Formats: sequence, C-alpha cells, structure tokens
Amino acid sequence: DGLKQEKRKAERTINELHNQLDEAKSETNKECRLKERAESYAQELGTEVERLKRKQMGQLTSFDSAEINNELSRLKIEIEKKTSEYEEQISHL
Repeated sequence: DGLKQEKRKAERTINELHNQLDEAKSETNKECRLKERAESYAQELGTEVERLKRKQMGQLTSFDSAEINNELSRLKIEIEKKTSEYEEQISHL
C-alpha cells in the first residue's frame, strides 16, 4: 500500500513537472513572439524616423530652393530696373 502511494505521488509530481514544462514552453514562445513584435516595431519606427528625416531634408531643400528663387526674382527685377534707368539716362544724352 505504501508503494502504491509513493507511485501515485511520483506520478502526480511527474504530471506537475510536465505541466510546469508546458507552461514554461508557452511563456518562452510568448516572450519570443513579443520580442519579434518589439523588434519589428522598432524597425518600423526606425524606417519612419528615416522617412521623416528625408522629408524634413526635402522641405529644407525646398525651402532653400524657394529662397533661391525669390532671390533670383529680386535680382532680375533689380537688373531690369537698372537697365531701364541706364537706357533712360542714355536717351537724355
């Protein structure tokens, strides 16, 4: 009778260990999935940061181009004005 009790106790212990092993495997799989998701999310964020940097640089470039275009327009107007003044001065001579 004592051996049967020891055997049942050992079987319960073995079953409990199997359950703990299954739980540990489940937790490990869950942690792996979470880690993969976190890495994927981090990669997406990195990609988004790079995209925003490129966009910002594009805006800066566009802004610089706009400034350059404004300056060119201003200089063209100034040249035309000086040309007109020069031609007017010549016509008075």
